[in-house]
Amino acid sequence: SRPDYWRLSPWEPEARRIISEIYEDLARHAAFDGVLFHDDAYLNDHEDAAAFPDEPGRLPTVRERTDALFELTDEMMEVVRRHRPAARSARNLYARVVLEPESEAWFAQNFVRSLDHYDHTAVMAMPFMEGARDAGRWLDRLLERVAAVPGGLAGTVFELQSVDWRTQTPVPAEELAGYEPPDPTITPSVGHHQEWVDACRGEGETLCHFGYSMRITETVLLGNVAYRSGRTLEWDAERFAIPNAHEAEGYLQRGYRPGWTL
Repeated sequence: SRPDYWRLSPWEPEARRIISEIYEDLARHAAFDGVLFHDDAYLNDHEDAAAFPDEPGRLPTVRERTDALFELTDEMMEVVRRHRPAARSARNLYARVVLEPESEAWFAQNFVRSLDHYDHTAVMAMPFMEGARDAGRWLDRLLERVAAVPGGLAGTVFELQSVDWRTQTPVPAEELAGYEPPDPTITPSVGHHQEWVDACRGEGETLCHFGYSMRITETVLLGNVAYRSGRTLEWDAERFAIPNAHEAEGYLQRGYRPGWTL
């Protein structure tokens, strides 16, 4: 971890014992309804050598780091529920994990799995902390990403910041209270299979029909072409051509040997 931010390792037995005793004391002597595991529960991509003490230089994979924190919080909830069986669990996640799922590699946090793992997932909806230029637009995008995950809105608590830590000034109350989420733009799905059956019966069309999914797939594949060619592409979908970078068109399809053409 950062030298100014030391944390205990979930792979150290002594550290787990100390943490467990703290939760044991808390559950015995304090009255509460649940536990929120704070955002300190993360592991970056350089942690943690303690996972493999007999193999110097080996670090755990992303999955192993994420699982280690799930297992640690599970263990702590077991300790708490010995004394408070009805206690509920929640865990803080950085917003970046929702907006950029690949950032699990830097935090060992996974939004979708947390929804299944805890009673509540507390997403840090803090645009000022994240340095967002447009706080409202940033919050809209975060809400859209959460809503796109089945059960996302029902299982998520959004944590707002009341102070802009960059300037050490309070966020105006009207800015917090006045935020209104955007109107839904995607019709709720009745389920992938049911959509298909209904469409076969002539009762509407699937939400992700070929006309829609084709454009999404085309965009993603063109991103690969742009990356491999190192160029910004101007795409002509009707002609299946790249007018400003014809040399990149070689990535659009394979060259087949004689006798194997389609």
